[in-house]
Amino acid sequence: MDELDNEDIRKINRQVINTRGEIFFSKLLVFCEGETEEQALPIFSERHFSKTPVEMGIDFIGVSGFRNYSPFLKFAEAFGIPWFIFSDAEPKTKTSVQNQFIAYTCGKDQNDVIIFLDDGNNFEKQLIADGYGEEIKNSIIKNNIISSESYQNEHYRNAKKEEVTQYDDEKLYQVITGAKTQFGPVIAEEIIESGKVLPPKVIELFQKIEQLFCHQEPS
Repeated sequence: MDELDNEDIRKINRQVINTRGEIFFSKLLVFCEGETEEQALPIFSERHFSKTPVEMGIDFIGVSGFRNYSPFLKFAEAFGIPWFIFSDAEPKTKTSVQNQFIAYTCGKDQNDVIIFLDDGNNFEKQLIADGYGEEIKNSIIKNNIISSESYQNEHYRNAKKEEVTQYDDEKLYQVITGAKTQFGPVIAEEIIESGKVLPPKVIELFQKIEQLFCHQEPS
């Protein structure tokens, strides 16, 4: 903590402690950029581990933008809390995350603690690229049509459902990024209900978590 200057401490207080005080008690922190990941990853985690993140002591933390990892990394490093970054992979995002990693961590290999999505993808694009288009369409239908008072006429509702089934990937991306807070958990639940395997990058993250927890177990 002695290495932190006044500005570092101010940012940690404002961006970390004031809004995320529970992470003092975490066994592991997973940082991500946005709301979709923050909402979806705990749902995927419970499916993969058959335990809730609370039971495992894992906190999934959205840092509200790719430039905002620094205070969280400083906090985790200062308190010795293990962490991972699950990051989008647009060029400017990737460069910023790598620079923050270099500046504020030591003794770690980037490949051990940062999981980047496929080049150029954010989380929504990655889900589409991974083949979850049908699940996303079902999420839009359930969230925007079935639950909406605007579509109480059955004929109109069926017409809108048919319209959604014809959406291409660009239209799917436009819809779900236009209301991220609504679709994160709905899409995650829909993927689980489909019986499909979880997204490959999510599985990669969870495998790293398993390896970490295995190494932490007392001999």
